[in-house]
Amino acid sequence: MTPAYTPDELEAAIRAAGAQVEAHQNAGHRQKAREAFDDVRRLVALRSPEMVEAMERSRDLQQLDRIEEQREDAYQESLREL
Repeated sequence: MTPAYTPDELEAAIRAAGAQVEAHQNAGHRQKAREAFDDVRRLVALRSPEMVEAMERSRDLQQLDRIEEQREDAYQESLREL
């Protein structure tokens, strides 16, 4: 039976499994890397449509924040040049 995860726990588990894939690849253990990647795939499949939608919204907001910061930085730089 698949354990129940909160969205944050699921994302942490996906990141941890991804780190295992990388560690096995770096160590030259191809079969173990494949098995670990299967774990990543299994965990990603547990994401609900609502979780994916929330992640996309969060990503969009983060992009907007970065754009706003870049605009503010450019504005501050233009003020310093005056």
